[in-house]
Amino acid sequence: MTAAVRSYFELALALSWREIVVRYKRSALGVLWALADPALHVVVYVLTFGAILDAGRGVSNYPVFTLMGVLVWLFFSMTLDQAASVILEHSQLIRKIAFPTELLVCSVVASRLTSLLVGLALCLLAAIAAQMLGVMDLDWSGLPFLLLGFVLLLPLTTGLALAASALGVIFGDAQFIVRFGLRIGFFACPVVYPLTRVPAAARAFYELNPLVGILWCFRRFADPAATPLSWQAWTAAIGGTVVAFAGGWFLFRRNVVE
Repeated sequence: MTAAVRSYFELALALSWREIVVRYKRSALGVLWALADPALHVVVYVLTFGAILDAGRGVSNYPVFTLMGVLVWLFFSMTLDQAASVILEHSQLIRKIAFPTELLVCSVVASRLTSLLVGLALCLLAAIAAQMLGVMDLDWSGLPFLLLGFVLLLPLTTGLALAASALGVIFGDAQFIVRFGLRIGFFACPVVYPLTRVPAAARAFYELNPLVGILWCFRRFADPAATPLSWQAWTAAIGGTVVAFAGGWFLFRRNVVE
């Protein structure tokens, strides 16, 4: 490892650690908010969407199903929201030190990833305890799909975060546009409802969203009776991830680095 690469790696770690410390510095629960925040969301969603709107019909383990979806969505949405302003927030650092500015976006992704990993670990432990107590019947043979979900989620989120940060440099209102788009996107993704609740006539178009396949991978173990993904959903998840990463990288290099 050359000195330049080593220094960039150390800078990336320092920036990621700074993002984590700043976020939880004055918090009493600290990193436990990584689970407390989505848990509070899940309580609301289970009561409103599950109990009142019957969104969980056909899902045997709806609380875990929803928690996994919320954890993924919070990682995805908060990363994009923060990335939209990260370049402008660190403009003085960019002027003082010469380094790959992509590291600023990657530090946001890395710091949010720690919250996702903590949340997923605690969620899995709670799911294991629930199954041991006979409260839930989970299909642990579906866990390998969770790893596949990570392989797709990270480059997809990174690519879109790079695009959001580039737009934040180009347009002053980019963060507000990204935030508004994410609010709509929450309902356009199967975060709190299964794919089977989408009307059959609209499902082909709906499955063009890469997050449909990624969310399915993360929650396969929680929904043993889940309908297998169609080839179109798999193609959108894999192809959309590649396009998002390549496109975001190109947009960032074209408008921020050059």
